Amino acid sequence: MTLCVVVTLALGFLLHTKSGKGLLERRAQALAAEAGWDLDLGRFDIQLLKGRLVVENLRATPLPDDDTPAASLESGSEPALTLERAEILWRWRELLGDPRPRLQQVLLQGPSLALHRLPTTQEPGAETEPVELPLAITEWRLRDGRVDGRLGDPADGDGWQVIALDLDGHLDETVEARISGGTLTLQSAALPHVDDPPEPVRLAGRVTGELPAGRIDAATWTLQGLELRGDGLEVRADGSYGGAGFAYFNAVNY
Repeated sequence: MTLCVVVTLALGFLLHTKSGKGLLERRAQALAAEAGWDLDLGRFDIQLLKGRLVVENLRATPLPDDDTPAASLESGSEPALTLERAEILWRWRELLGDPRPRLQQVLLQGPSLALHRLPTTQEPGAETEPVELPLAITEWRLRDGRVDGRLGDPADGDGWQVIALDLDGHLDETVEARISGGTLTLQSAALPHVDDPPEPVRLAGRVTGELPAGRIDAATWTLQGLELRGDGLEVRADGSYGGAGFAYFNAVNY
């Protein structure tokens, strides 16, 4: 116990020095590079005794490699993921506990994900290796999120956006995400100068996932009360999706 306290104090002192933070940043970037990402941590602060990490202005860009088709990366200089601020809280006894490390709280402010900038990692029909959940999260919150996607060929300019997305949930053997706010909009290059573009569709609902033995690739996802509300549109959807496809899907226009 005494050794753990001494090590924690020493690491806390080291990480509050310029060289210590540089060491942590280089290690994080090396781990990201092994996974195929160029990581810019921006500004960060870690408090080991309090069990708290704050990161601001994070940017992550996929790295091209010999196995990545050129068309699968829209631009090597544009990040696929940006994050205004992240705050991570933990308790040491839970973080170092078995069977899976646990974070007490994860707060994400202003994340933005561009799906069309993600690399194509495998060919359709290729066998995948089991992917296990690396950690658990007692509570997570996402505020003012944004997701950009594409419909068909990215060169056509057709796509969709989810903006001002707010989520709350937890992550363990069961994943839960409650959608408390957000809007969905569609865009089309065929109608670049529409005077009255379609009204954004407001989102609400709940998504849960069952992860047997922490296996992400074997998850079964369930939609519960997913609501889409817009100009002349009110839809509620429920459904379940697993590795074999939809088990059921019901949508009611009310």
